[in-house]
Amino acid sequence: MNVIALLIIAIVWTAIMPVMNSIQTGKRDFASNNIRQDAQPKKAIVLDPAVELEIKHEVGVTALAYSPDGRTLATGDDDYSIQLWDAGTGQFELKLTQLDRGVRSTGVYPDGQRIYSLAFSPDGKTLASAGDVIKNNLLVGGRVTLWEIPSGKLLRTIIVNNEITTYTKSVVFAPDGKSLVTGMTRYKGMDAGEISEWNVETGALERKWKPLGVEVYSVTFSPDGRFLAVGCSDGTIKFWDLKTRELHRTLEGGMYRVFSLSFSPDGGILASCVGPGLPGVAGAIEPLMKVHYWDAQTGRSDPMRASHRSFVTAVAFSPHGQHLASGDEGVFSESSHKNEDGTVKIWRLK
Repeated sequence: MNVIALLIIAIVWTAIMPVMNSIQTGKRDFASNNIRQDAQPKKAIVLDPAVELEIKHEVGVTALAYSPDGRTLATGDDDYSIQLWDAGTGQFELKLTQLDRGVRSTGVYPDGQRIYSLAFSPDGKTLASAGDVIKNNLLVGGRVTLWEIPSGKLLRTIIVNNEITTYTKSVVFAPDGKSLVTGMTRYKGMDAGEISEWNVETGALERKWKPLGVEVYSVTFSPDGRFLAVGCSDGTIKFWDLKTRELHRTLEGGMYRVFSLSFSPDGGILASCVGPGLPGVAGAIEPLMKVHYWDAQTGRSDPMRASHRSFVTAVAFSPHGQHLASGDEGVFSESSHKNEDGTVKIWRLK
């Protein structure tokens, strides 16, 4: 009887085990689904992407920005123009400013506003451009210009400064869309960076942060809205707590300045570039032609394997994280004395 009982128990156990496993698996799957819903998306694998699209420009590219829906890519150019493109096809859509097509003498710049930085408002209805104002071949200050999208109508201009020693390098909308943050570099014996906040509706200065002892080239908000990331001339990225306006942490290890800066949508990676007009360090020119990536947690920096043919001047992650756009300064022309044949590359992130 004991043998028969053991056989019966074994048969019953064999029959109910799949059911028990199914129940346990279901529990694990349910738990896993809950975790996946609450967790941040996986970090984009960006070191070896494929080029999906190239947008050719007559002149060098100076700035990039994706619209919040990811359908439009805005570009700033070396001729002071701003253009809108279909991000999926690369088709031209709209020009916001007139092109400077004249031939320049060496060291001569036309009157107008350079475009160092572009940023869309969170609702996608406004585009901000930031840069220095040139008049009679002299720097006379910096400003932010606001454009209505999609009409391209000029809305207003915010005078950031009227100084010949201050360069307005970057602009970004606050997460609520009600204010703008600018990053500037002031040259007065000692290089120093400035961060300021501006009211979008009135253009009024709302707050000026404590001066930084390093030049500021780029500013952007973390996707969770907790930090302002600041790209600096010493190759560091500084995270400032938005509640306290105090320095939270610094990512170090970059050999070059952080000229343009963009977060992946999950906040795990920052893309950056060195920008124009820098000599190679110890003869190393190639790093200036690459996009650089930073792990937001560890601070490790790695270059993209592929290169542009000239210095990379702007980077922008798409809102959905599937693409990264990067632009270069093109090739300097001895005849026109300006950079020509810039390229925007849109990389498909694997």
